[in-house]
Amino acid sequence: MTIETIINVAVSAVVSGLVSGVALKYITRYFDKKLEAEEARKKEAEKQRHARAVAEANRRRAAGRLFFWLHHAIVKPPPNGELEKAMESYTQAEDAQKALEQEILASIEEGRK
Repeated sequence: MTIETIINVAVSAVVSGLVSGVALKYITRYFDKKLEAEEARKKEAEKQRHARAVAEANRRRAAGRLFFWLHHAIVKPPPNGELEKAMESYTQAEDAQKALEQEILASIEEGRK
């Protein structure tokens, strides 16, 4: 082996090491970005699930209060105005839940575009 051959082998080893290192860096960055995007998507989905659960719990509570006051108004007249308040509360909770569902559907549709 001549000196020239040894130098060529050393230079090609260094160059191939650099190319491999750069390629590995970009591949790692690509997978890290994909992983971060997936984690962000899961976090957003969990936030939406939580918001839906809260809205559903509020609606159920308002429905329970409405039925309580409806029963109370039927069994023990005269009504004292609580039935109207309970109906209004139930309507507000239902509207809030519908608005949340529409917002979530809009964000999903926007994400598909």
